[in-house]
Amino acid sequence: MSGPLNELLSRGGVVPGAPAPQPVIDAVSGRFGVALPDPLLRLWAAADGVTLDALNAHVPGPTELLAAFEKGNSWGDYLVEHGIVPVLDDHQSNYLVVVVRDPLAPRVVLLPHDDNTFWVRYRTLDGFAAALLQAFDAGESADRFFFETVGDYAPDAPRPSVDHEAARALLATAGANGEWNYAIQLLDATNLAEWERVLETDHFVRRDAVARMRGMSSPEVQALLSRDRRAFAAFAREVVKAARAAGLPVGEHADDVLNVGGKWMNLDTFFHRRNIPDALPRLVAWFEDIVAGRDPHDRPGHYMTD
Repeated sequence: MSGPLNELLSRGGVVPGAPAPQPVIDAVSGRFGVALPDPLLRLWAAADGVTLDALNAHVPGPTELLAAFEKGNSWGDYLVEHGIVPVLDDHQSNYLVVVVRDPLAPRVVLLPHDDNTFWVRYRTLDGFAAALLQAFDAGESADRFFFETVGDYAPDAPRPSVDHEAARALLATAGANGEWNYAIQLLDATNLAEWERVLETDHFVRRDAVARMRGMSSPEVQALLSRDRRAFAAFAREVVKAARAAGLPVGEHADDVLNVGGKWMNLDTFFHRRNIPDALPRLVAWFEDIVAGRDPHDRPGHYMTD
């Protein structure tokens, strides 16, 4: 077993279980359809789960995971669907998980219970284990380790080429399972073309991109953000003008949100489609449906359809 993982098992306050039976390891591995990271398999061979008293947390073993699969519960299905294996559970439904499918594998990411977005923390399981040992030495709480540790992915830190390559592979997908949000965390100030691209996509990707970019010191990245905000402000002005021209009661406009007929519209939701044919009339029709209590998706050719 690798050095940090081996040292983890020997620390005070760490209680490893008995070695996992090989058939159980094989059964769990087979669920994912890919080879699991070798350090994870060696950890399981040494301990079928690990209790971390100092953090009030534990590393799930393959027996625990297999039970979830065999019960057919949604958690087991979720793990397989997303290609993730929990490596730390804080007993509050927050997890650090290792990704087992390319192009994110074998990174360790945070999966908070109140957010379906993965936050990339470590490039390898060894990096995760080394950070965990440092947390023990510093007397950190589980909450601090989960949510205040940036690991290998400080917002303004450069990323190695392996991260750039993974980000481009993620951006080449349709982004249906959050791939674009993960890619944002793997980019750095040298990826200007990629930043321009992610700023022109949906609200949830833009949200993560803008948050990351605001923490970067690159003048070029900040210039991109400034251009984006100017374009958004111009879009918002045009939307207000079109809505009023259509007779809609337009009220308060604060930041990205516009009050139309007593309904709050997040304009950032619509910004990435501002260049579609007849964008403003279609957006006004969307507002009219919302104000009237109709589902705007029922209108043929609605704003969010091509």
